[in-house]
Amino acid sequence: MNFQLAEDDVARTADAYGNNYERLQRLKLEYDPGNLFRVNRNISPAP
Repeated sequence: MNFQLAEDDVARTADAYGNNYERLQRLKLEYDPGNLFRVNRNISPAP
């Protein structure tokens, strides 16, 4: 995760987290629905 080149490369972030990505999106929706903590390798809240 630390060596990704594109800030907004959602596919690479999803691949890095594998099967956990969808679960992390649901958690993000619950705890950070406004996406305040987006300065890292962002996981967008679930749609």
